[in-house]
Amino acid sequence: MVDTFPATRVHKNPDNLINIGLEYAATAMNADVIHWKETVDISKYRLIGFNVMYLTYTLNIAPFLRRHKVGILRDERDSHEIIVGGPGATNINNALGNIVDSTFYGEIDGHFHDDSGFHRSLVIDSPAVMKGSGAVVEIARGCKHRCTFCEYGHVLGGRYREKDIELVKSQVLQCSKRTKNITLRTANLAGYSELDELLGFCVKHKISQRWSDVAILDAEKILPWMKALHLYTPKIGVESFDEATRKAVGKGFDDEYLEEILKEVLSKCSTIHLYLIYGLPNDNYENWFLWAERLAKLREQFSHKIRIDFSITNFSPCPGTPLSHAPQIDFAKKAKFLERWVTTLKSLGFYKADWEVKPGNDFGRFGRKQLSHEMTELIRTAGPEILTGKLTESLPFGVERSIIDRYAKRFLEYNGETMRGNIVRDRE
Repeated sequence: MVDTFPATRVHKNPDNLINIGLEYAATAMNADVIHWKETVDISKYRLIGFNVMYLTYTLNIAPFLRRHKVGILRDERDSHEIIVGGPGATNINNALGNIVDSTFYGEIDGHFHDDSGFHRSLVIDSPAVMKGSGAVVEIARGCKHRCTFCEYGHVLGGRYREKDIELVKSQVLQCSKRTKNITLRTANLAGYSELDELLGFCVKHKISQRWSDVAILDAEKILPWMKALHLYTPKIGVESFDEATRKAVGKGFDDEYLEEILKEVLSKCSTIHLYLIYGLPNDNYENWFLWAERLAKLREQFSHKIRIDFSITNFSPCPGTPLSHAPQIDFAKKAKFLERWVTTLKSLGFYKADWEVKPGNDFGRFGRKQLSHEMTELIRTAGPEILTGKLTESLPFGVERSIIDRYAKRFLEYNGETMRGNIVRDRE
């Protein structure tokens, strides 16, 4: 089983990175696991599986096959069988159809197919995963809110299902004998139906949750537990500071409720991450600037230092979602918005006044640039007729988590010529 996740050097302790989907698949297939940059004796294997967490990581499949002298194109391969799975490989219009022998859709422990043909499990009884000094206990799959823009809610996650509370507690207790660094895995911790019992159990056994994804609509359920859990850096999906836009995409809470929740969170936390999406249909960005001022005033009410991180991603009209046919974002308008946004956040004290914001030093706060965004959208939709050569030859040394403009342009403009020599010269 080959992990296509980019270079592990970006993390301080890569041994603690746990991809539970990869771990479950490798266990089910009794497979050895290696990173795509590693080299092994491939002759002892008949089947090679690739786990793809994000769609650009599909570009790390061909480099592994080429380095191990395995045929890259399915019709030209006479040695190994190649299978691919993971969220980055299963909603991309069969982009890998000319490369892999098969794609596995859904959950490796699934025993039926849903309406989209994905393998699903009715009962969530997955084992805990321990690795390095950390552990992950899955507590739910899917999301009950199903926002109209969300690929996970409508395609990848399946309908919302929870693991039985007694099994969760048993697994947490098992892991706690080796580590207190246990992550409760779910798209929305606050949405778990037996939350009070679970979090009370964690506090009793000194299990903290230093960060977690929390949906605003369920946030009030977790507020009483934040200090006890040491949940000081929650990640909260706001998506838009325009109330009408939020309600149109399924975020059914008004500004007053949002302010009430954020005020409570700020009273308990030193850092919060607010996730926003630029480009949702008919968004009113004037309200974003009004909310920046509103948050600055809220922050002033507390004596402790508070860092508010605004993380903006690009809207993507994902296939399989209700907004799949919505228009792509206008990058000229986004550039003007970001210029004003940065100026406003500096004036309000959220950013340092001397921070010269430019491509490459925004720490991912403003989403992908235009070329890399166009690259991801092409991978989502274009299909194997257009993508086969691009995925196998345009970037023969693979990709990192961030894709620079030069490489994105190479991918977009690839016309069938080998690019290896050019990229080698770039590296030199």
